[in-house]
Amino acid sequence: MRRADCCTALGAELRSRQPADWRPLLAHSSCPRLSPRVYLGVRLLLALFMDGVLLGSAALSAAHPGTWCIYLTHWTLLVVAFHLTLGAWATWAAQRSLARGDDPPASRLWWLPVLWSAQAIALPGSLLVFVLFW
Repeated sequence: MRRADCCTALGAELRSRQPADWRPLLAHSSCPRLSPRVYLGVRLLLALFMDGVLLGSAALSAAHPGTWCIYLTHWTLLVVAFHLTLGAWATWAAQRSLARGDDPPASRLWWLPVLWSAQAIALPGSLLVFVLFW
């Protein structure tokens, strides 16, 4: 596939109101050896771990109220935890939808662009925090 073809396809998908078929993209891992059940378990484990880190960070900052929200590290942690939690839920919803054979209407997929936006913020945000605090 040429670069122009790839950019054209990406642009068409971003302009469309309903993604082509989101369920296989979220229900299965790109690693062919990983079963969907294990993939969901890994995503749940990552989400629970980062949610625990977020709660622990907030609990440690309780001694100094009002200071938690002034650090870029904490804001990035909040976005990463939100992205992983929503991603785990999206994987579960995609696997359930594939198992049932139903396809929800585009109006019920409001969370899909939210998930993509959270990923678009979490990935460079994590890299930025890593580089700034190295």
